[in-house]
Amino acid sequence: MQNPTRRSILLGGLATLAPVSAAGAEIQIENWLSLSKGQHATHKFHGQYWTLWHRTDAQTQAAEDVNLAKLADQTVRHANLGDAQNGTDSGLPATNQNIGFGPGNRFILMSLVCPRRGCVVVQGAGDFDGFFCPCGSAHYDTAGRVRRGPFARNLSTLSVSLDGSTLIAKDSRATLPDKAIERSLGWD
Repeated sequence: MQNPTRRSILLGGLATLAPVSAAGAEIQIENWLSLSKGQHATHKFHGQYWTLWHRTDAQTQAAEDVNLAKLADQTVRHANLGDAQNGTDSGLPATNQNIGFGPGNRFILMSLVCPRRGCVVVQGAGDFDGFFCPCGSAHYDTAGRVRRGPFARNLSTLSVSLDGSTLIAKDSRATLPDKAIERSLGWD
């Protein structure tokens, strides 16, 4: 029997275990390197939707070329280290090296929930081809950093560790599923 506090996802053939306990949960994504450049997979973890995105070389380079001094929010926000919606200021600069991981830092694990009102953002949209929030017209780049809009907070990431071909994100916080997000996506 597998650990009931773990959600395991096998890309290419979905195998999931929903967390029974909100505290001490972890998400494990196996074969994450099998995502082709430009592909993404959406996962639900602790009541929020997350995208694992294998960005193209151009998308990764665009994230690398950003001048941090011009950003409204210059820090990485790790959702699994604090408040689920707003993330915790990690103290790390919001560079692609601190957000991306894997070969060439081309992969990101990013929240699909806007920190302003909790709306679901659209991936691959907006003025910077990253994410767009239709509720507040916020535009995020391909590293989830807010670039334009009424709210100056980056999308949250999950701090991850790599174990061979398995990506692991642990969360010790207790959060409840957001049914409003599920309803807005038609997934309830």
